[in-house]
Amino acid sequence: MFKVAIANDTAILETKDGNTHFGCRMVMAAYHQLLAFRDIEVVGNPDKADLVLVNGEGSIHDDESIDLLELAERYPCVLMNCVFQDISPAYSHLLQNFKHITVRESMSANYMETHGYKPEIVPDLIFSYTLPSFTAKKRDDLFISDACRSSSYEVGYRSFLVRDPRYVEKMSTYRHACCGRFHSICIAAMLNMLFSAYSSNTWKNKSLMADMGVPELYADYQEDAMKIVPEVCPDSVKRYVRDAKVRINALFDRLREL
Repeated sequence: MFKVAIANDTAILETKDGNTHFGCRMVMAAYHQLLAFRDIEVVGNPDKADLVLVNGEGSIHDDESIDLLELAERYPCVLMNCVFQDISPAYSHLLQNFKHITVRESMSANYMETHGYKPEIVPDLIFSYTLPSFTAKKRDDLFISDACRSSSYEVGYRSFLVRDPRYVEKMSTYRHACCGRFHSICIAAMLNMLFSAYSSNTWKNKSLMADMGVPELYADYQEDAMKIVPEVCPDSVKRYVRDAKVRINALFDRLREL
């Protein structure tokens, strides 16, 4: 059986309250679903794997998590599902060791090209995750997510925290959302919600909104984003969600070749 190891399993990171980031849990569940469907075994030891999947997620920016790039010097690796921002040119040579590289959004792709590598853009794996059916009556007030940065940037509105174990379930009870988390944008799109977004710790939110065809629904600050939540879900967002599943599955279909 073809075997893979997954590096940077973000779902197992420990937190003080025992709960992890809802997006990380869903992304890692998506990995396992996508691999199991193709009869690909996940092993814990990269020495026993035919291929190592390096889950970049939101980790590779500002010269952080360079150790993930260095894995390809020792193992056959695919770098996938990542942001790539503000990395020193001294690390550019590490990209050439990967069998293939995918990033989640266009700004990371454009930036990686300045390092001499042209990656494939494949939307975040969370879009392949099958959400349960939510039937609760929809609320008309605004769901506001927190953001990947200091809370001092946010105005005095209660934000739903990313480690709430019922985050997605609670989000599904609202019609409207203002999203500061990358994965909350993804979930809002998957739930066909009416949403806007504001900035994160990297350009991932801004880039995702542009890739979805709705750059006008993005603002740098939460207070401004709250004012631009639309009343109609743009067709481009619906197309993005449909296309994301196709592109993700096509990538996993090619893993054995890689």
